[in-house]
Amino acid sequence: MPVPARTPVLLRHPGTGRTYRLVPLDTLAPTPAVLARLVALCNEPEVFRWLFAARCGDRPYGPEDARGWLAWGSAGWLAGGPCAFVALDEDGLPAAACDLQSADPEPEIGFWCGAAHRGLGTPMVEALAGLARVAGCQGLSARVRPGNLRSEALLRRCGFARIGAAVGDASLWHRPLVGG
Repeated sequence: MPVPARTPVLLRHPGTGRTYRLVPLDTLAPTPAVLARLVALCNEPEVFRWLFAARCGDRPYGPEDARGWLAWGSAGWLAGGPCAFVALDEDGLPAAACDLQSADPEPEIGFWCGAAHRGLGTPMVEALAGLARVAGCQGLSARVRPGNLRSEALLRRCGFARIGAAVGDASLWHRPLVGG
């Protein structure tokens, strides 16, 4: 798969009308304000529960975790692997994020949204699907842990269908991007 377009994509929150910019993660400098926002967002109860509790254990998501995520995102872009994006609010600070987790023809996606930006996930995932389609992806897959009803609802709104029974600790979802 070729690398997705690196041009910022404007997103409009469907409920508030606020505008966000979806940009490649490697363009985000690890300033103190960016790191503080990432730490705050990733420690929000819903985000932490579904994405970071297993990894962080008894400790909160910290600045080193945020730096590590930014480094992972930059390395993926440089190596032609995972392509991570961050949605920036009007102040240029992170509000949400999404990624294509590999360069496979049908990569898995990941996404999260801060609580103050709920509702942004749908236009963000739709934008990611558009970027993936233009880059030559045939489809997208996703995994959702049992009980994560918000993620399941978002995937349904974005044209994903649950496929088969849960595998391990997650249900599998798929969305064709061509011919479907």
